[in-house]
Amino acid sequence: MQVRLSNFIFYFLYLALFFISFFTGPLFSQTPVTAFFNEKLEYEVQWKGFTVGYINMVSQKESDTLIAVNATIDSFSKLKYFFYIGGTIGAHWNYKSRSSYTAFEDVYQGYTYQKRNYTYDQKKVHVKKIEKVFTEASYPHKSMLQKYVEKEEDLPFPEYQDLLGVFYALRSGPMPKVGDIIKLKALPAGVRKVIIIEVLEKREFFSAALKKTIQVYHVKSALGDFRSERKESGGDVFFATQSPIEMYIADDGSGIPVKMWTIIPYLGRLDIVLKNYTSGK
Repeated sequence: MQVRLSNFIFYFLYLALFFISFFTGPLFSQTPVTAFFNEKLEYEVQWKGFTVGYINMVSQKESDTLIAVNATIDSFSKLKYFFYIGGTIGAHWNYKSRSSYTAFEDVYQGYTYQKRNYTYDQKKVHVKKIEKVFTEASYPHKSMLQKYVEKEEDLPFPEYQDLLGVFYALRSGPMPKVGDIIKLKALPAGVRKVIIIEVLEKREFFSAALKKTIQVYHVKSALGDFRSERKESGGDVFFATQSPIEMYIADDGSGIPVKMWTIIPYLGRLDIVLKNYTSGK
């Protein structure tokens, strides 16, 4: 149960990293991608009123063609001695050709450590990955390895961009409306997935980080199988997906996710709340 639970928690935090970056100015504001260089967003992960972790994302212009994005997850310090979940995902995205260039994942989730590097060209994605399995879930790991895997492979579907690259490709797209359903091709952990997004409603929300009441979009989202259109049942677009994430997205020109939440098996509700925001403008 511990391994399944750690995978689910990390799935939520990992997907949250994508949505933090994806909605920071993409479909919800028709602003050029260059306006969102050099941003910084800081979030707290909360469970039953306690802070159990942190998520931070920083983006910067790195050259005349590339933007660099780094997003990190870190457990509350005392939890590291019991069950550590954390790491970094990052990407270089070519904002002139609107395509992924390189990406990486470097993450711990309890008993496992996974590192993946992605290099894109027009015909394939080259993936180099390392996986380690330990006998203890705390960090730093002191025990001997139970398992070590190192592998390289070429995936013949470059149209599936990395999670942090997907949103830049659509950042200047049309503004969605309530009721719209969006599907995006992505490659989390080297596996083809469809990110499904449904805009449920528009409402008011007070953001302590922004110090004001703002209009927000209430959005529901999930990772689905890349053949998800075959799995929908009774009109439910989230049929056969992993547990969906819901969120409030600011409709103030910034497109910032101010709050996200989901229900985790055995634990209940987990929230991610914006605490600080520094604009790159």
